[in-house]
Amino acid sequence: MKKRLRLTWITLCTGLLSIAVVAQSTDCPALVQTALDSVDATCAETGRNQACYGNVSIDLEAQADTEIGSFETPGDTIDLNAIDTMTLAPLDKTTETWGVALMKLQANVPDTLPGQNVTFLLFGDVVIENAVDDESEFTPMQAFYFQSGIGDAGCEEAPESGLMIQTPDGVEEILLNVNGANMSLGSTAFLQAGPVEDSEDEFEITISVIEGEGTIESFGDVQPIPAGSWVRLPADRNFNVTGRPGAPRPYQENRHDRLPIRNLERQFEPQRSLNQEQIDQRLADFDPDMARERLQGMGANLNEQRVRDRVGNLRDRNNQLDPQNQPQQDNEELPQGIEQPDGQAPEVTEPPPQDNDPSSANNGTLPAADEPRREEATRRPQGGG
Repeated sequence: MKKRLRLTWITLCTGLLSIAVVAQSTDCPALVQTALDSVDATCAETGRNQACYGNVSIDLEAQADTEIGSFETPGDTIDLNAIDTMTLAPLDKTTETWGVALMKLQANVPDTLPGQNVTFLLFGDVVIENAVDDESEFTPMQAFYFQSGIGDAGCEEAPESGLMIQTPDGVEEILLNVNGANMSLGSTAFLQAGPVEDSEDEFEITISVIEGEGTIESFGDVQPIPAGSWVRLPADRNFNVTGRPGAPRPYQENRHDRLPIRNLERQFEPQRSLNQEQIDQRLADFDPDMARERLQGMGANLNEQRVRDRVGNLRDRNNQLDPQNQPQQDNEELPQGIEQPDGQAPEVTEPPPQDNDPSSANNGTLPAADEPRREEATRRPQGGG
């Protein structure tokens, strides 16, 4: 009898242990599923030029002298022009938090298409700052700065932190200014901005197009981004673009397989990665002069003081995260198109004349994304639970 009771007790303990292990292994997938379900349930009625609180937690800093209502629980909305900075929490299985926000932008969509909006879906360790002020010709959040975690998925079912952007049906392309670089998009893209892998003093912005096509311009150089490829731009520790974009390249499949496409307005089958030969074929039909003419000048409307304030705010935030972060020099170069305090435009070495091969991005004096400029920098702490 005692032996039977002992065996029963062992069996019971083993069963409880198995249940605990299974529960622990499903914590992260369940958290991701619940968060994305929350976005679908509470943010469906988000209007043009509004942001919706999708899942906890999100911290919001309003524009100066702007009063805002509640933005603390899923379903709360706020006008984009009231936002200065939005900070989302990384995935944390212990606290059961994973910040998710949905934005609907007008960008350059005509007023005659009031129901058509650009979708921004932000998730995980993301900070986004509005670079549009009252004097800008941009619509709210059409120009922005952001940074994110990279390689921080908390489990196989979770995507890495980042920002997804999708253009609406019936609109050929939209124009954005991303961290000082000009971008056109007629599709769906996934953006990240963080430290270069295995580096503590190099930073980058990556743009992966998973449907349609995009184009990026910085420092006078233009690169196309066909679906199934990605490009990178070098950045300083405050995530200002510091050089020309690299040529498009095949992307790593597993970094895009878990993106929350289900929460976007338009559903589609993501483009699988192109190989380099396929990318080269797409580049052969690309007209860089036409793209450059369309994109250049977007950054001219960015307010110089606004950018300096943003750099200072980011530096303060990063110093709080990492006390060893070195202070930025006052004479650090501003992004292209931003005037210096004395009213003189920054001296930018012009790249040499480009031939018809946009992959020739390394022939000039400005650093290309494949040759990132080294700055004294400190890795931003990564999220990931």
